[in-house]
Amino acid sequence: MIDLSILLDLLPTPAQAAGLLAVALVAGVIRGLTGFGAALLMVPGLSLFLHPAEAVPTSVLAIAATNLPLLPGAWRESDKRMVAVCLAGCLITIPCGIWLLAVLPAEILRRAIGASVVVAGLLLLYRGFRVRKAGHGLKLLTGAVSGLMNGSVGMGGPPVILLMLAMPLAPAVARASLLLYFTGLNAISVVGMTWAGLFTRHTLVWSLLIIPPLIGAARLGEIWFRRGSGAQFRPIAIAVLIGTGVVALAKG
Repeated sequence: MIDLSILLDLLPTPAQAAGLLAVALVAGVIRGLTGFGAALLMVPGLSLFLHPAEAVPTSVLAIAATNLPLLPGAWRESDKRMVAVCLAGCLITIPCGIWLLAVLPAEILRRAIGASVVVAGLLLLYRGFRVRKAGHGLKLLTGAVSGLMNGSVGMGGPPVILLMLAMPLAPAVARASLLLYFTGLNAISVVGMTWAGLFTRHTLVWSLLIIPPLIGAARLGEIWFRRGSGAQFRPIAIAVLIGTGVVALAKG
């Protein structure tokens, strides 16, 4: 017979449940609209109701599940070759990023990255800041910088976001490519956290609870994107990018 007290112990309190639901709904809409940004909102948001050590793996698992229904459309519309080159660069340098974290204070790394991300986001506000054509070398370098940042402070997105927003890509292609890239990056995180034993019974239960609203909200965000023909994509994506930098500076 199942011990109900054990099951009840795994469930969040009503206040926690309401907070998790609110965070999942907002993060899901942003994810569906831009193809990224869910982790930026979910990790600090979930940390208000869960211990940070539980918030991160809960977020990673939930976002991994949210990617699945969005993948078919992203696969059709994305620049798969560019995503593959960026992911290759990322895989090469993630161990180097972990080494950087071991030899340099995380606060210094986070502040430096946060400041550079804010500057990059502000540059994107000017129409003259564009990358007319990105060769394999630039894409590989972008992925390599992403891997360094992901391994050192867990923020691998900004370099790739900056490149794709600066390129003359159609909003649908940029969004789909970002979604595909972050799906790969998220899969790497799931493998690493599983190997490190960071997923507990609590994180599994909490992830299962927020996955349905997260998927539903992501679908709404995708519908919003389609109906607006991508008109809101660039300004919202830039705002999320700058927000990432601000959060990094605040945490540093």
